[in-house]
Amino acid sequence: MARNFSPHVLSICRLEVVTMIWLVWDQRNRCIFDGAMARSSHTLAQFWTLMREANGCNIGCMKNTFFDLSVLSAFGIISRPSKAPFSICIRWQPPPLRFIKVNVDGGVTGAPGQLTGGGVFRDNYGVFRGCFAMQHGSGFAFVTELATTFSAIEITFDKQWLHLCLETDSVYMVNIFKHLTSLVPWRLLGQWHMVHHLMGDMQIVVWHIFREGNASTDRLTRESVDG
Repeated sequence: MARNFSPHVLSICRLEVVTMIWLVWDQRNRCIFDGAMARSSHTLAQFWTLMREANGCNIGCMKNTFFDLSVLSAFGIISRPSKAPFSICIRWQPPPLRFIKVNVDGGVTGAPGQLTGGGVFRDNYGVFRGCFAMQHGSGFAFVTELATTFSAIEITFDKQWLHLCLETDSVYMVNIFKHLTSLVPWRLLGQWHMVHHLMGDMQIVVWHIFREGNASTDRLTRESVDG
């Protein structure tokens, strides 16, 4: 069972046992040799004081679980969460100069289910330039990711924004554009060929972003379900 405890909780449990044994032994000796009266309230107060002081020692970190947090909170111990092995700063980055950046995202309710998608356009100063949301019938998630991206390129071309930075949280979609593969669903082949032709007159860069950095587009996509 001890193997399931984190170093922090295991150290605290051992300290509790040793501290309580020592306090009871000390109180017994005082009663026998000094004639003092046993006072449980005094012993418990000493116990809690010693436990809080012991927490200042380097006794490891807790597991980031509800169990560990509950145990430490029950004894009034300040928790020491384990640090993440690494961290990534996720935030919206502006596109290069003269580029328009579109963040696209697709969503599906079910598998297969209703397909929705949307995109948000910003320039290299972060100024909002427009957005769109649409539905793509029914199917699977990768279909709406591609259909939404194709629509974003068509909108961009119509507005003559010929320098486009395309950002998505779909690795599948990034690979489609970086390798210009024709392995797309048959229902989108016609649109893919047309978009591929438009891309010949455009300068397009494709970036991947984690979902946490694509929150505004994700919200727009979810809203389009209700629309």
